[in-house]
Amino acid sequence: MKFTLKKDIIQDAMQKLRSVLSNKTTIPVLAGIKVEALESCIMLTASNASESIVHRILPNEGSVVIEATGAAVFTKESLEVATKLSGEITYELVDQNLNVTQGKKTSLSFTTMAADDYPKITTDPKTQNIKLSGQRFSDLISRTVYAVSKSDARPVLTGVNLQIGANLQATSTDSHRLAKVTIPLEDKLEEVQVTIPGKMLDHALKAFDLANDVFLAIEPSQIAMANGNTIYYSRLLEGTFPETDRLIPTEYQSALTVDTKEFVESLQLLESLSSQGVVKLDVGGLFVNLEAKNETANGRREIAYMEFTGDEGFTISFSSGYLLEALKRIDTASIKLNFCGNNRPFTVEGIEDVTDQVQLILPVRTY
Repeated sequence: MKFTLKKDIIQDAMQKLRSVLSNKTTIPVLAGIKVEALESCIMLTASNASESIVHRILPNEGSVVIEATGAAVFTKESLEVATKLSGEITYELVDQNLNVTQGKKTSLSFTTMAADDYPKITTDPKTQNIKLSGQRFSDLISRTVYAVSKSDARPVLTGVNLQIGANLQATSTDSHRLAKVTIPLEDKLEEVQVTIPGKMLDHALKAFDLANDVFLAIEPSQIAMANGNTIYYSRLLEGTFPETDRLIPTEYQSALTVDTKEFVESLQLLESLSSQGVVKLDVGGLFVNLEAKNETANGRREIAYMEFTGDEGFTISFSSGYLLEALKRIDTASIKLNFCGNNRPFTVEGIEDVTDQVQLILPVRTY
């Protein structure tokens, strides 16, 4: 095996693969990257047993030159060394040793492992593809994955639940907040529901070029996501995802509309004054009052609201951190908070938001 690549091509490939590599793996071969030099392309595979990324490098105007085919498992260091080099870098496998050269002055040598020792990874999904633009895929995942549970107490809550049918719906919850995004599909598909680990979806977002379309193919135990020359595979989470639709209110007692920037800045200011990140909101007259305190300090911020419907004197306490994270997923100049009472979940939505999303927060009962 012998091929030559430009430095930036190697760096781009490693940026996509790095997220699934781990030095702590109990399977030594998975600490490396399977490299296959084929006549038509160079194929790189990285895996941690639960998720895998396959990336193809195609010959393009002389930037990739394949002189001899072959396959081996390279160490991560043998590819990351490209950051210390420049120009074109040549990789040549001689017996089980990998020689890395750049020009006439640089020659490095690395050990390799046999390609046959690397786990087999399916690279040709047979199920029907769902096509999304890169932007829609990003909207679907980035607006929900943040709300997955960080605790393994209920493993199914560490993932994003996808429901496929007339629409594509993504839902996540950690039992204290909920995020849901719905995207219409051009054609109604067979109804399927799966849960994908949130950490793995974060990795996919980092690996993909969102200027290109993303194709999803769901198999019995895994999901394949293809983007350009990169295919990402992830195991699905087992277990039944909770029926979250019943948690989302359909009727509200009051609603508050405020300027997004002013509201966010107020929450950020008061968050630092609360030992537990709890902020109290109350509406009176023409203003919204936000208050936070801890053992050594307290603060209050008053802002004018744009509209309020409901009874004056309404009060509710909530986690400012949870609400701020939800507001990061809303790109509108003003927002509307919908309340069902001070002890029930409330929702926040963007005024004239182009994304069909629900951001729900549970209140804090004590203040």
